Amino acid sequence: MLAIVVLLVVFNIVWFLMNDYNLSTLATRKKPSRLNPRGGFKYLRRHPQSLPKISILLPAYKEGNVIKESVGALWKSNYPKNKFEILILLERDDPETIKVAKQLSKKYKNVRDVIVKSEKYKTKPNALNRGLPLTKGDIVGVIDAEDIVEKNLLLKVAYTIWFKGYDAVQGVLDMVNDADGWKNLMQRAEYSHWFRRMLPGLESTGLPIPFGGSTNFFRKDFLISVGGWKPDNLTEDFELGLRIYNKKQLEILKQGKVKIIHSITLEESPTSWRSWLRQRTRWQQGKIQTARDYITNIPKTIKAKLYMLMSLMQPHISVINITGILISLYVLIIGLTIPLPLFAFTLFNFIAILVYCLVNGFSYVAVAKSEHKKHYKLKALLIAITTPAYWVAQWVGDLRALKREYIDKNKSWEKTEHKGRHFAKKNDRTTRLIDHHRLVVSPDRSSKITGLFHSQGFSSLVLA
Repeated sequence: MLAIVVLLVVFNIVWFLMNDYNLSTLATRKKPSRLNPRGGFKYLRRHPQSLPKISILLPAYKEGNVIKESVGALWKSNYPKNKFEILILLERDDPETIKVAKQLSKKYKNVRDVIVKSEKYKTKPNALNRGLPLTKGDIVGVIDAEDIVEKNLLLKVAYTIWFKGYDAVQGVLDMVNDADGWKNLMQRAEYSHWFRRMLPGLESTGLPIPFGGSTNFFRKDFLISVGGWKPDNLTEDFELGLRIYNKKQLEILKQGKVKIIHSITLEESPTSWRSWLRQRTRWQQGKIQTARDYITNIPKTIKAKLYMLMSLMQPHISVINITGILISLYVLIIGLTIPLPLFAFTLFNFIAILVYCLVNGFSYVAVAKSEHKKHYKLKALLIAITTPAYWVAQWVGDLRALKREYIDKNKSWEKTEHKGRHFAKKNDRTTRLIDHHRLVVSPDRSSKITGLFHSQGFSSLVLA
């Protein structure tokens, strides 16, 4: 019995630390930044000579059925056509996508198709690294092949990086095909929680910011200085965010200001369980790889060590929660009496689980309410009730990732299949969002900004 109590104590301490980390981040109640003061975008459009050139890397493997929509959305951006370029990164064994990419490069002057070398690594980060030296922009960004970006994305990126002095930005990803089934509903709530609450909270508290796989942009010289992407990592976005934080804490890097911006990119969540599991496995395996890289090379201060460890454990919160539930249920079944302090810890952790479930439900409301979706309140309730079941599904992905990493030694990239469900129905409300309220510029009304910019040609700009 003593061994069970000791196990329960150790686990509850770890569980408590993880819950405290997550809840304190949520408690900041921060949202993605709207760095777009009144008059700013109009001025930017009237003075294109002051705008930086932006290069967009668009990796596309077996994506011939979706890249037309993605490139078309980028082409419609409210940004001077001669001030941005799109590099479609291709693999030699994908003739269908190559054919479509060549058609697009003929149709649009600022689109280039690039066949990358992938003898050693056939991964997204390898393609990005191959494409980076070919870019001509001052700012370099990543957009996934199926993504539909909003029209003001590039203006927001230019404003935040070039004129506000940030080194990198991350936009908000929204998996809008939530009508395709329960898992798609859960994943939309999950993404809403992560990009609209957790990432802004991490930014505001100075914690490591894992990038999303798309809609992240970097000052080119900064990206080169940190070494680009790690070609063999299966979650290059997560690893890059932690690497930037780690280098800053070790004082190797003096730059590294990252901003979460309110720019919505529409994405598609996997429509089949097989595709969902492969995607989840790849994410978790990449995070295991990252943990192995940094666990012996983390900052010296206790605070920074704790933050890095929490970030590395973050992907496994579902495993931690489910394990905690099982251990606690076992203790209840055998009727073991536990000390009051340990009971208090356990009670706090159970309350945290209830909070997570509620937050997931409210996260769905945040995106569905504005779209006037039918029965969104009932769907939010379903999400809150079934969140633990979704964690169990994630647990399967975790176990599969562990097997691939440590037993199979299989580091191949399991590609996610895209069907274009988020733009297939031309007349449904989801698609109309692209051209309506998702693209409306909503300036920060909490304060009016009046000032002068004395850099990059903005010496006389007055914003009010």
